[in-house]
Amino acid sequence: MNPIAVLFAVIIVIAGLAAGIYFGLGLLASGNTSNAAQDIMTIVGNAQEVYGVQGDYAGISTNASNIIPKGIQTSTPLGGTFALASSGAGLPASQFDVEMTGLTLSPTACQKLVTQISDIDTSVNGSSIGNSNSAPTGAQAVSACSGGASSVYFTFGNNS
Repeated sequence: MNPIAVLFAVIIVIAGLAAGIYFGLGLLASGNTSNAAQDIMTIVGNAQEVYGVQGDYAGISTNASNIIPKGIQTSTPLGGTFALASSGAGLPASQFDVEMTGLTLSPTACQKLVTQISDIDTSVNGSSIGNSNSAPTGAQAVSACSGGASSVYFTFGNNS
């Protein structure tokens, strides 16, 4: 067999494997961002129950019982941890933050995550992005997530 043909075949196989790994990791990251978004909405639902009982979010914190379910208290699907902040952290009693810190999100994973959540405000690495009361647009997410993310905060509330 011609050595050039064998070399060409090996290069094709390696390129195919590399493409499979690349796209497979992209699908894995996509699944993780969807799982993180679901976890955030679970936390929001639990916080809404507190609002229904006491009429505000004052006192909601990371340590408040069962607002962050036990299965996700120590780690998010994207690495890092979840935390909660409310009026004790300077927010109005009608708002609270779901915070994800200690992350090492790629720009793509960051963009996917922030565009899945509709909230009052979204912050990436400490900078507020997007439009009030809606998820950031794709262009806003691309700009905010260009260097990846180590922290993402979502502000939710009842401003009616």
